[in-house]
Amino acid sequence: MDVVKHSQVSSEMPKRSSLKKSSSTIALREKGNGSPGNFMKRNVSFNKIEIREYSMTLGDHPDCSLKNGPPISLGWEYHNSAHMGVEEYEETRQPRRTKQEMVLSCYVRQTILMNRDGFSQKELKKASTDAKKIRLQR
Repeated sequence: MDVVKHSQVSSEMPKRSSLKKSSSTIALREKGNGSPGNFMKRNVSFNKIEIREYSMTLGDHPDCSLKNGPPISLGWEYHNSAHMGVEEYEETRQPRRTKQEMVLSCYVRQTILMNRDGFSQKELKKASTDAKKIRLQR
């Protein structure tokens, strides 16, 4: 199974937490009592995370067209790559990627879809054409 991974990450980027370490308090109005001052408080916190790696497949996103190559999407298949606590994740994760680092060129998408996933040139062209039609209907 092919998975989405990024191997080139800039180490110059500042490390920012992607998960909140503190609990959140949410005020909920109690059922049956509509008075404005009568609220219940609920706390939500996270202590463990599960990281999944998903397969890639031919997509249908309309922002890709013939000139930009075929759209690529996450598939349904995945495997769990890690279970860890939030603190451990924050200490070991790689820095965030920029938007430019997350963009796959049309050539990279074509290579992934044809070589790894076995799609034909005809299927890629049809997906690109379909995406363009959807975009023009917007």
